[in-house]
Amino acid sequence: MLKIGFIGAGNFAQSYLLPPLKQCDVSLKTVLTGSPVHAKSVAQKFAFEASTSSIDNVLSESDVVFIATRHDSHADYVKQSLQYGCHVFVEKPLCLNEA
Repeated sequence: MLKIGFIGAGNFAQSYLLPPLKQCDVSLKTVLTGSPVHAKSVAQKFAFEASTSSIDNVLSESDVVFIATRHDSHADYVKQSLQYGCHVFVEKPLCLNEA
């Protein structure tokens, strides 16, 4: 069973990404948001096993990482996720500039 991690869980993620995943045969492992209170709320709402304030917790426990954060943070999270060997889904844009 695929272990899914989420980095960012705002309106888009909660409306369009998480509901279909909840219906799939996957394990929603760990969610990370900008606020620990919000992460815990999302974890409870969508039956994640855990919420965290550490990206390392998400990456070390996931096969697939969904990145649904603010656009300016996408590239850094993608690089970190790939370095951990995770498969990555990132909402557009992948990055804002070449650097």
